[in-house]
Amino acid sequence: MTPGTDGKTITELATLSDEQLISSVQHKLDWYVPQSVRRVEIPKGNDPTKKRPLGIPTIMDRLIQQCVLQVMEPICEAKFHDHSYGFRPNRNQQHAIAQVHKDMQRSNLHYVVDIDIKGFFDNVNHGKLLKQLWTMGIHDKKLLCILSAMLKAEVAGIGFPEVGTPQGGIISPLLSNVVLNELDWWLASQWEEIPTEFPYKETVNPNGSVSKSHKFSALRRTKSVSS
Repeated sequence: MTPGTDGKTITELATLSDEQLISSVQHKLDWYVPQSVRRVEIPKGNDPTKKRPLGIPTIMDRLIQQCVLQVMEPICEAKFHDHSYGFRPNRNQQHAIAQVHKDMQRSNLHYVVDIDIKGFFDNVNHGKLLKQLWTMGIHDKKLLCILSAMLKAEVAGIGFPEVGTPQGGIISPLLSNVVLNELDWWLASQWEEIPTEFPYKETVNPNGSVSKSHKFSALRRTKSVSS
């Protein structure tokens, strides 16, 4: 129900028949040019002096983003790391906490590294993101052009962005996970998936997950570094 720069909400779309709405979306996708994005700022955390910028596309652009999301999400989901929990369907912070408890109790892992990427959404490199989507198997050039247009949609009162994907866009959470996917897999390669000369025994937990506690215990006693 939040309006974009055109002042329209879902109630305007509700006045169209299914055929009219589908025809309108298809027409816009023939040569997609998004409308300007409305910029608002909301409080960030508990500090009232800190603000988080949100970019709110028009309701029609949000609908088109949802259409693209439903096509892209299954493709990208198959490539994401199993221990990535943010902004993903059927996953939430409770699943991440449960994994931490398992690592502590069954694998005796007790170190936590907290990383915060400053201004992450505002600094996503468009060119690298599109290359990462191609690597993931999204080779439809028209779709990539549509995504590029979404990323470069004018922000009202600011201009056309060269970097970033606006928080507030429906497709932005998926694109953020695409950007971070390489980091997720690299981190796994440095510990969880690091190869060892000795084939340590792995056990299967009652829920079907694999326990690598023997391997982790051995790795803690070494100073080996993966190349």
